[in-house]
Amino acid sequence: MVLELRNVSYVYPNNVVALSNVSTEFNEGEVTCIMGPGGSGKTTLLLVASCILSPASGEVLLNGVPLCSLLPGVRRRIGILFQDPDDMLFNPTVYDELAYALRQLISDEAKVMSIVMDVSNRLGISHLLKRSTFALSGSEKRRVALASILTYDPDILLLDEPTGDLSIKDKLSLLKLLKNMKMLGKTIVIATHDYAFAKNIADQVLILNNGRVVVKGGLEVFTREIFLKYL
Repeated sequence: MVLELRNVSYVYPNNVVALSNVSTEFNEGEVTCIMGPGGSGKTTLLLVASCILSPASGEVLLNGVPLCSLLPGVRRRIGILFQDPDDMLFNPTVYDELAYALRQLISDEAKVMSIVMDVSNRLGISHLLKRSTFALSGSEKRRVALASILTYDPDILLLDEPTGDLSIKDKLSLLKLLKNMKMLGKTIVIATHDYAFAKNIADQVLILNNGRVVVKGGLEVFTREIFLKYL
């Protein structure tokens, strides 16, 4: 499965150019880390890549087909983690949050419960299932938001700053989880400021500056000098 951005530009209503002629591919079984300073266009790129925002010009393709033409069914295949987990959590309990999307797809509550338990165990949040989503720490909210995506097993993961608020232990657990998902053939795109995390997970690095791609390639191009120059 290939998610492709072809000559994509995006301009916000206040005339701020967030993306300018961006072209790249995100391939099955690969992890791409998108990096750049604040305001460089990382979040906008993820929102355009998921068809939450429509590009001002250019196109987003999934296996050669315009992504937005595949709505709404394609939503099942794409999971997006917002930078602020509070933008995603709205159910009264963690269990209900993890079960919400599944209940739209599966009528068997026993199967829903089984999947929720499996995902919550993998993310180390099973002890939170009865807790209110509004009474969690920042780290807990981030893991719950990610779990709410993983329950419906999307083919493509678009993750905006997934290591934010996480402890070193939780980062290592996330790293292991994402490497396993990569082995399963998932397409994973991560917007991050975390150099060490990117070095340990990325197959491809894309560095944005003022909405333009300034560095693109494998880890061999992602040196500390490049990191310090642009980030």
